[in-house]
Amino acid sequence: MNKFLLFLSFSLICIFANGQSFQLLSNDDSEIVFEHHLDVKAFKHQLFHTKKHIDFSQMYEITTSEISAPQLPRMSVSIALPARGKPQIQILYDSFVEIQNVEVLPSKGNLKRNVDPQTILCVYGDVYGVNEFYPSQIAQLATPFISRDMRGVTVSVFPYQYNPVTKTLRVYENLRIKLINDVSLTGENEMRTLPSFVLTKKMNRNLFLNGSDVLKYTPKEETGELLIICPPEMDSIVKIFANWKIQKGIKTKIVLTSETGNGATNIKDYVSNYYAENGDLVHLLLVGDHDVIPAYTYGESIGEQLWSDSYYGQLTGSDFYPELLVGRFSGNLQEVNTMIQRTIEYEKNPVEGNWMQKTMGIASGEGAGFGLNGLADWEHSREMGNTLIFAGYVDAYEFYEGSRGGNDANGNPTASMVSAALNDGVGLLNYTGHGDLNLFVTSSFTSTSVSDLNNHGKYPWVISVACNNGTFPYGTCISEKWLRASKNGTPTGAIAASASSILMAWTQPMKTQKEITNFIANSDLSNPKISLGGIFYNAQMKMLEQYPGSDGNEVMQTWIFFGDPTVEIRNEETRSMLVSHVSQINQGETSISVYCDVENTLISISQENIFLGKGNVVGGSATINFPTLSTNLPLIVTATKQNFKAYQGAIQVGNGPLGTAPNSKSDFHIFPNPANKNVNVIFKSISNCQIDIVDATGKIVKTQQFEAGTVNESISLEGISEGMYQLVISNPEMRFVEKLVVE
Repeated sequence: MNKFLLFLSFSLICIFANGQSFQLLSNDDSEIVFEHHLDVKAFKHQLFHTKKHIDFSQMYEITTSEISAPQLPRMSVSIALPARGKPQIQILYDSFVEIQNVEVLPSKGNLKRNVDPQTILCVYGDVYGVNEFYPSQIAQLATPFISRDMRGVTVSVFPYQYNPVTKTLRVYENLRIKLINDVSLTGENEMRTLPSFVLTKKMNRNLFLNGSDVLKYTPKEETGELLIICPPEMDSIVKIFANWKIQKGIKTKIVLTSETGNGATNIKDYVSNYYAENGDLVHLLLVGDHDVIPAYTYGESIGEQLWSDSYYGQLTGSDFYPELLVGRFSGNLQEVNTMIQRTIEYEKNPVEGNWMQKTMGIASGEGAGFGLNGLADWEHSREMGNTLIFAGYVDAYEFYEGSRGGNDANGNPTASMVSAALNDGVGLLNYTGHGDLNLFVTSSFTSTSVSDLNNHGKYPWVISVACNNGTFPYGTCISEKWLRASKNGTPTGAIAASASSILMAWTQPMKTQKEITNFIANSDLSNPKISLGGIFYNAQMKMLEQYPGSDGNEVMQTWIFFGDPTVEIRNEETRSMLVSHVSQINQGETSISVYCDVENTLISISQENIFLGKGNVVGGSATINFPTLSTNLPLIVTATKQNFKAYQGAIQVGNGPLGTAPNSKSDFHIFPNPANKNVNVIFKSISNCQIDIVDATGKIVKTQQFEAGTVNESISLEGISEGMYQLVISNPEMRFVEKLVVE
């Protein structure tokens, strides 16, 4: 038995999805045997040519999409392969029953979202005149793929076959399939080395049917190293962002386009070489608009360029499974500064309240009988909202075309209705419908609507299943607006936005959107994903598995992720942690114990924005080992965990300078509070900041700037009504919020 197979489990492993079950039976050097058990469902019908036709799209989530051919269920699963060899399949057992004199509805094909499926008529194609069973094969292999350090292949099974001439439907309730890997033949996308399961844990848990328990991972293992590519003029502002990432335990490197080159091929070559030398690289952040770091085009399809950012993360093989999770901060220097401020605020100290436990669904009334599982857009949206409510979300806004009952008001939603809910606070926004460069067609919510928001501190992740909401090479799209948005110098908008650069397919992205929802709801506790990039790209890989070939590839190619892929989503009300540690160590010491009341909190140690070591809290403490210190500058202790406020503290090294946590409250003092005519802010070590006074609705009622060298800033409260406010002190490196009472 070779090294590869030593990692695989011989126990029975089941994957249940879409009314199906795959079960692994055996594994050895050259073959894998597994079974498929069909969940047989009662037929649902649709009238066509005055006859009742079986409509499988209303019964099973995924169906075949060959236009004008019988639309039949397709079930798919991924199998891990050895590094080399050509896979082939054999059917070992295929017992079936036959149902006579039935009609099966033809497929309308793979439609784009600029088309209403109800306006497309079903048509009998040439297949309906052939006296054979369709599809001709019960099981099919897709092209092998590579995902990071794993090679695999998707196997699709067709448990229903139909002969349209004899009107006979075969039903295979149980199939047994053998996958043979012939090492004497050269296969596609072979690997030079044997798979390493350690790194694969970061991305591929549960991707493969024959992945053993060694693939299980903890949420923190989802975070690997981060590579940032930006133009030289943004280097200084991006360093502020990179320093925070280093402090929280993510090894981060900034590379300038003057080193990588500005062309897509140059940048891809640099990333590929860097990944080959740094196997723990997981995330890639591109900083700049299309004119600075171009999206790659895969060529033209139906008159559109297939613009892609995921291209930069597809580094091995000729497939579209990503090795890296790619995000983009698209904007100029000031706009990128806004994105950095928003991201650091979201991760360090988000606005209080339960806004992150509220979800919003905006959806068209179209797609009934054609969308995922036969659902119309609004039904799909409500299903996702219900999933999140069941998982603990406190509210699900519904803005649907038409009058759909539930939380959906009568009539069609308006942009003002959507804005009011966003200003109140929403953590997740799912849009499913028609779109354009600057528009959600349902609700008529536009880029201008985004710019007018006042949702300071309450930033949703926007997931758009619509056409062209992410076509940023041709102008400023609505997804860019979500991240560039600010009001009176303070970020508004969204923490991230995911949208298509082309006319989007109809059903495939619905699958991704549904899987994103399942990850956020923690539906599979054995397979948690918490970073935005991890959630998005793992959901995309699940979509690729269920739609192998061109139907799924195009969606992976052209769905752009705007934002920082390392950010951990907030889906519970923010809590605080208690952290303690020594205040001083000797310079010769090489370990620190940190105590925390929250288990599995990540503790990271850095010095002068150089990462030294990290560990997770177990049993109330974590001991962090690090190399011998070469300087006596203070150490920074950073504690982070999903849905908690970040903690930062400092440790003095020997007789070196006293340490203070970055941007801590000790940097300034506010008095008096409560205040009447004036409030004073005394500064110690920070400068070039902006002070905002924000009322309970999120409106900024007073803004004041101060420059370097300022020690005492007095702010007049004239014209400000009595009440409770937030005093926000911010610059590109920090954002601190203090309650202010005006009497």
